[in-house]
Amino acid sequence: MLEGGMHAPYPSNWPIALNHFKGAAYGKCIVADYNNVSKDKCVTEFLKLKQCFMEAYKKP
Repeated sequence: MLEGGMHAPYPSNWPIALNHFKGAAYGKCIVADYNNVSKDKCVTEFLKLKQCFMEAYKKP
């Protein structure tokens, strides 16, 4: 629980650091050539990030 009684926008067991690094890798890939973004440009990085989120939110 955050200050003021607010809840964090993610589950307490969420691997934040792992998602952060994968999100950063995807962002860097997109920004590397942001004037030429196209479908599947950074598909490998996106799929790694997606898998990380899917694992973090899978039901017990």
